[in-house]
Amino acid sequence: MALQIGGAVGAMWLVGEVIGWPLAAVLLLGFVIALSSTAVAIKILEDIGELRTRTGRITVSVLIAQDLAVVPMILVLDVAAVGAFDAGAVLRIVLSVGLLVALILFLSRRQRVSLPIPEYLAAHPDIAPLAGLVVCLGAATIAGLVGLSPAYGAFLAGLTIGNSNLRGALLEPTLPILRILLMVFFLSVGLLIDIDLVWENIELVAFLLLVTLLKTVVNVAILRLLGLGWGIALLSGLVLAQVGEFSFLLGGLAVQREVLSVDEFRIIVTVAALSLAVSAAWLAAVRRLTRVAG
Repeated sequence: MALQIGGAVGAMWLVGEVIGWPLAAVLLLGFVIALSSTAVAIKILEDIGELRTRTGRITVSVLIAQDLAVVPMILVLDVAAVGAFDAGAVLRIVLSVGLLVALILFLSRRQRVSLPIPEYLAAHPDIAPLAGLVVCLGAATIAGLVGLSPAYGAFLAGLTIGNSNLRGALLEPTLPILRILLMVFFLSVGLLIDIDLVWENIELVAFLLLVTLLKTVVNVAILRLLGLGWGIALLSGLVLAQVGEFSFLLGGLAVQREVLSVDEFRIIVTVAALSLAVSAAWLAAVRRLTRVAG
């Protein structure tokens, strides 16, 4: 994951040197391109029957690592936007990375996290969906109060519960909610695509989409360097090709810090939405590859 983010930032730095982008813009675009969509990738893996295979486990591990890196990315962007050394901001970056590493180590223990009321939820399955929503909204509220993204807070709550004794009690009952929210997510992706903006900035949009497509090649190369076979590396690289939903969060932060203008932010959002929209084409390519390989 570090190789992927470093490669994306390095590529944007080379482009930025030619075009004259400031450091904060280079970091932003590198982070945006490095992130993949957890929702879309998992849906693709589920549809092609690869979610529970080694390919699926490796891909999901990369996705989780990317999502966990969002908070350090936000803090790094804050430092770069200021344009001067800020000891307090650097300390926050170190602390955030340390806390994330501690959380990962805590959740990776063989013994699952013990949380209350699993027996109650098992005996009252009609309460389980409501309990899932309460946990989600509660974690999102707490994250918002401490200055993090509410979506990121909900993600951390799900990660924790997924590695606890409440996983079985909440997973199945909340699946209908998941499917509804996925449909709303894809609806919002369609709403974010501004066709007029695409045509007005067709060269820049085409360039950013090309870089996003080249992300597949980089992903495959990195996975191969890590010792994975061609089949797993290619399939995982294709699934990770699109731009992630957290790129919207990073872009919004960049507008607040005056790293991007509103129009530039709209272009990034449109490119990210287009990459998510063509995920169906990636799914068809993955299915064809799996049929050929099989």
